[in-house]
Amino acid sequence: MDMAVTYVGMRQITALILLLCSCAQAGATGFFIESQTPRTLGAATASAITGGTGESASADASMAFWNPAALRNVGGNEIVTTLMLLLPDKALERNSSAIATAGTLGNFVPTGGDADGPRNATEAVAGLYATWHTGEHWHFGVAVNSPFGLASKYDQGWPGRYDSTVSRLITVDVAPSVSYDFDQFSIGGGINIQYAKATLSSALPDPFLSTPGAAADGHFELQGDDTSIGFNLGAVWAPSTNLQLGIHYRSAMKHRLDGQRTIRDLNGPLAAANGVATGAVNFNLPEILSLGVSYSSGPMTMSARWSGFNWSRLDELQVDYESGLPADHFRFDYRDAYSAAIGLEYHPQRFPWLRPRVGIGYATSMRRAPTIDSSLPDADHYFVGGGFSLDLNSGLTADIGWIHVEYNAARIHRTVVPYSANPLLASVHSDLEFDTSADILAVGVAWHF
Repeated sequence: MDMAVTYVGMRQITALILLLCSCAQAGATGFFIESQTPRTLGAATASAITGGTGESASADASMAFWNPAALRNVGGNEIVTTLMLLLPDKALERNSSAIATAGTLGNFVPTGGDADGPRNATEAVAGLYATWHTGEHWHFGVAVNSPFGLASKYDQGWPGRYDSTVSRLITVDVAPSVSYDFDQFSIGGGINIQYAKATLSSALPDPFLSTPGAAADGHFELQGDDTSIGFNLGAVWAPSTNLQLGIHYRSAMKHRLDGQRTIRDLNGPLAAANGVATGAVNFNLPEILSLGVSYSSGPMTMSARWSGFNWSRLDELQVDYESGLPADHFRFDYRDAYSAAIGLEYHPQRFPWLRPRVGIGYATSMRRAPTIDSSLPDADHYFVGGGFSLDLNSGLTADIGWIHVEYNAARIHRTVVPYSANPLLASVHSDLEFDTSADILAVGVAWHF
C-alpha cells in the first residue's frame, strides 16, 4: 500500500497542482491563458492593457478583467458575451521510451503500445463581461471567465502512458472591479474569486512482468478542487488624446488543493494498494505584471504589450497527507517567463461600421528539461492574430478574432521511479518529442447602452 501511495503522493498529486498552474497550450504563456476575447485575440493581445485609443480603440467591457483602469475607454455601459474554440494540433514526433522493472531484471525494454498518442479535441470556453458608469468619474465592472485551463488526453495504450493519459483543468474566475478617472489619469482594481477543478490520470506499470504491456497496467485517477481569492490593480495615463500608457498587476493566487485519488487494476503483491487516498498541498500561482502602450494617428491605432510572469516562485511544493505520512518536499526548476505583442487596428472612414485588426507576438516557456512532462509539453512559441468588429446598429457590435500559435519542438527526456518506496521495482525513461500548434477562434457580441 505504501509504495502506491508514495507514487501517487509524490508524483501525481504534485502533477495535479502543476495542472492548476497550467493552461491549455493555445494562446497561453506558461499556464496563463492570454487569449480571452475576440478583440484582444485579433490584435494578438497587444491592446489588452490599454484598450487602445482613438477612433479604432478596441476597449470593451472585458477591460474589467485585463485592466479595470482602462474601463474609461469604453465610453458607456456595456455587456459582452464571448465564446472561444480552442483547436489544438499536437503530434508525437519521436518516441524512444523504455522501462526497467524487476521482471525485466533491471534491463530497459520498450514501454510498448501502438497508439499514436495525443487526442486533439476541440474545447469551448465562454466569457461574460459587464461595465457601467456612475457619474463622470466612476466605472464598475465584472468579468466571468476561465483564465486557467488544460485539456490534454492520450490514448490509454500510448508509449508515454506512465507519464500521463488525461490532464484536465477547469477554472471559473469571477472578478468584480472599480475604477476612478482623474482627468488624464485613471486607477482601478478588483478582486478575483477563482474556483479550480482538475483531473489527472495515468497508468501504473506491473513491475513483475518480463514483458510490460498496457493490458497489465494498473490505473489511477486524481481529482481535486479549491476556491481562492486574489486581487488586481491597474492604472492608465493619457498624456494626450492619441496616447495611452497602461500598467496592470495581478496578484499570486494562493490555493490549497484537496485531492482524492483512486488506484485500480493493480495485481499480485500490489493489489492491496487499490482504493482511495487523499492529500492536500499549498501552492501559489505567480504574480503577473503587464505594461501596455497605444498610439493613434487618424483612423489607425498601434499598440504594444509586455507581460512578465514570476514562475520561479514555484520551484518547491509541499504535499501533506491525511493518512499521517510525513510531508514531502519537491523542487522544480522553473524559470520566469514573459510574453510580448504588437498590434494594429484600423477604422476606415469609408466603412465606419468596420474595425479590422492584426497582431503578432512571442512568448517564452517556464518549463525546461528535465521537468517537462507530457501533461503540458510546453515550449517557446510565437503567435499571429487577426479579426474585426462589425457594428450591427448603434448599440450592438459583433466581434470575430482568430489567432494561430506555433510552438518550438517540446522534448521530454527524463527518468522517473514510479514506486519510490522500492526504486528497484521499476524505472521509466521517457524520451519523447512533440510538434505542437494551435488555432483559436473567438466570437462575441457587445451590447452598448
